[in-house]
Amino acid sequence: MGARFLKEPVSGYICKRSTKKKGRIYYAQLVYHDEDGNRIRETIRLANEKDKSRAAVELTELIEKKKRELMLAATPAAIDFGDGMVEWAQRQNHVRRSTASIYARRASIIKRYFSGRRAVELGDLTAKDLASFYKWLQENGRMMPDKNGNTGLAYETVCDIKRTMHVYLAAMVDRGVIKENVAAKTRVKKEKKVIEKVDTVQLTLTTEEAKGLLDFCRDTGTYMFMYPMLKLAVYYGLRRSEMLGLKWDAIDFDKKTLMIKHTVVRTSGNDVECKDSTKSRSSRRTYPLLESVEDVLIETKEKRKQQGTYAVYGYVFLDDNGKIYDPNYITRKFRKLIRDYVAHLIDVYDGEDKEEYAYRITQRFKGFHFHLLRHTCCSLLFEEGYSLDAICQWLGHADSEVTKNVYLHLTAVFKQNVCASIDGKLG
Repeated sequence: MGARFLKEPVSGYICKRSTKKKGRIYYAQLVYHDEDGNRIRETIRLANEKDKSRAAVELTELIEKKKRELMLAATPAAIDFGDGMVEWAQRQNHVRRSTASIYARRASIIKRYFSGRRAVELGDLTAKDLASFYKWLQENGRMMPDKNGNTGLAYETVCDIKRTMHVYLAAMVDRGVIKENVAAKTRVKKEKKVIEKVDTVQLTLTTEEAKGLLDFCRDTGTYMFMYPMLKLAVYYGLRRSEMLGLKWDAIDFDKKTLMIKHTVVRTSGNDVECKDSTKSRSSRRTYPLLESVEDVLIETKEKRKQQGTYAVYGYVFLDDNGKIYDPNYITRKFRKLIRDYVAHLIDVYDGEDKEEYAYRITQRFKGFHFHLLRHTCCSLLFEEGYSLDAICQWLGHADSEVTKNVYLHLTAVFKQNVCASIDGKLG
């Protein structure tokens, strides 16, 4: 009988009545079927009882809410796992928008797999079903192959999807819809893959390359506004969200400190979200205000005051109209900066075999994006002799393993110096 009442649509309409105290008011009536198939007519008082147009909007919300309630009240046999995940993700209004958008994106992937011949009802979901799903994600989880031709998702991404399913199934256990969380019985297999390292792939910049890029950005009118951003990214290893979320009240020019405590991110719904939180607890950190960085920030502050945008929102980085930058705009602009910088390097090169140099320098910066400035900061600090633990704290990582495995790329110059040092001692 549960399957029937889920398929029955929830309908509703606006009614009106007159009272002595309030005069004419509007209220809603919903019509639906319960688990036993009984037709229910429910009268609901509206918050917007005096405004008919707003009452109609509220009625639509009430109908959707009732549909979700009926879905949760259904027996396990009546709930499709994929549909249930999507419904649950849409109800996550109590979490941050960025988190809710991640839930929605992962739920759509789950729905894509658990549909058609692979559809399974929530009450019949097994650990074997999830194991097959994990394997599919690692082999064919991408909608389109990446630039290397890979069609599967990374191990870490699959683990994230598993955690989302674990949260959903735990909620269903708490509500008494199912008896156990089968996701707790599963694990994602980590396949060891031999990754061929190609020397032409540029992951980090050398000190000279970083300095050259900063100078070009500072001296080129189109990109001058990005110079303070790049300086913070290279010097402190800030994430894009942390850099755009930097506020003036986080900078103490007297105590010479700079605090990371606010972020600006873009959600999958194409919204820009500003939040008083960071990626993790360890990401909330305080830096010493370096003298060269202080000079750039003071210059930016004076410019904001002249434009009349200093007090707007309180952010350090705003466009000329006083609006917060879209994170994706910075990403696109940085990509153009790299393209023009490479063209500049080729143009000013006066050595032999310019064609070979052009190919080499183009390959060197191929695919270089804004977040790799953070990787560059990590590698340069290591080459200066700082320990992994110190770099981990500087970058705001919770675990030094992340710093070592993901961010630490030794530059070609550093490798050459190491070889020269060994050759000098043993050769």
